[in-house]
Amino acid sequence: MREIRAIITLIGLKLRIIARKPAILPVCLVVPVLLSLLAGTTIAKNDYSKLDAAYVDQANNYSSRELLSLLNQELVSWVEMPLDQAERELQQGALDGLLVIPEGYGEAESAGQLEDSYTFRFFGGVNSIASDLVRENVMVTAVTLASEAKQLSTLMSLEGAESMSLSEMRDLLHERTAIARENGANLPVNYIGEEEATKGQIVQIADYSIEVLFLSVFSLIGSLLLTDTDTRRRMLSVAGGARRDYLATLLSLAASGTVLLFLMVSITQLLMPGSTRPEAYIPTMLILLLLMLAYGQLIALIPTETQIMPASLILMASIVLGGALLKLPALWLAQGGQFLPHGWVMARLSGIDTVLSPDVVVVISLAALVFSYFFQTRSRHITK
Repeated sequence: MREIRAIITLIGLKLRIIARKPAILPVCLVVPVLLSLLAGTTIAKNDYSKLDAAYVDQANNYSSRELLSLLNQELVSWVEMPLDQAERELQQGALDGLLVIPEGYGEAESAGQLEDSYTFRFFGGVNSIASDLVRENVMVTAVTLASEAKQLSTLMSLEGAESMSLSEMRDLLHERTAIARENGANLPVNYIGEEEATKGQIVQIADYSIEVLFLSVFSLIGSLLLTDTDTRRRMLSVAGGARRDYLATLLSLAASGTVLLFLMVSITQLLMPGSTRPEAYIPTMLILLLLMLAYGQLIALIPTETQIMPASLILMASIVLGGALLKLPALWLAQGGQFLPHGWVMARLSGIDTVLSPDVVVVISLAALVFSYFFQTRSRHITK
C-alpha cells in the first residue's frame, strides 16, 4: 500500500512538471485542432466515401432495371422511394441526388424513336460537391445506355433485321459485346470543350497525420522533461526509488497522452460532426503512444546534454518516412514503411495489412521498456 501511495505521489509531481510548461498544451492540443478545422472549412461534408441518393422508377421495365443495375452502388447508396418522400428528403439535405425514371423509358415503337426514349430527370441535393459526384455516377451510366441505344437503333435499321425483335437484337448485341471485351476491345472517351487543368505540384497530407504528429511530439517532449538525470540519481539512492520513478514517469506520460488524444478527438468531433475515423483509430493511436513511451525511455539512455538533437532527428525520420507528414505511396507503406513506428501506424489507419500485428507491436514496445529500465539503472552517466 505504501508503494502505491509513493507512486501516486510521484505521478502527481510529474504531472505538475508537465503542467508548469504552459506551451505544451496549446501547441499539442490547440494547434492540431485548428489545423483540422482549417482543412475542414474547404468542404461542407467531410466524408464523401458514401453518398446517399434515391430513385423513382415509374417505368418499371427492362430498360429501367438495366439502368439501376449499372449504377455504382459502391460509391452511392441508391434507395427506391416514393416521389413525394424523395423530394422532401432532397430539400431537407438528407439526399445528395434524386433520379426519376419516367414511364416509357427505353421503349419505342420504331428504331428511330429508340434514342429519344432514354431520357430521365436528375435533381441535385443541397451539397453541391456531393451532388456533382452523384450526377457523374448517373451520367456515366447514361452514356453507357445511350451508346447501346444508338447501336440498337442502327442495327434495327439494317436490312434483314426486320424479322428480329428489339429484345432479341439487344441480347445479340450483349453477346457480341462480351466477346469483343474478352478480346481486349476498349472505348476511348474524348471530352470536347473541356480545358486541360493546369498541372502543378500537389502536396497531400495523409489523413489523421496531424494527430499522429502532435501526439508523437507531446510524448517526446514529456519524456525529455520527466527523465531528468539529477532526479533519477537521487531516486537511485533510495531503496526501490528507481522502480517507482520509472513507473511514475510511464504512468504520467500515458495518462497525459491519453487525455490529449481524447481531447483532440472529442473537440474535433464536436466542431466537425461530419468527420470520421477508422474503427481501430483509438487502439492504434494508443499503441503509437506506447511506442513513443518506449522511444522516449530509450532516448533517456543518452546523456541529457546531447539528447535533443538525436531524439529530434530520429523522430522526424520516422514521421517523414512513415508517411505521417506527407502522404507516401501505399506501396511504400506496404513494403518498407510499415516497419517504422509511424509507418506501421499510418498503414493500420489506411487499412493496409501489416506484417506485425498489434499484439506483436505491443510486446515489442513492452520489451523495449524493460530493456530501457535495465540499462537506465546501470547507465554510467546516471549512476556516477
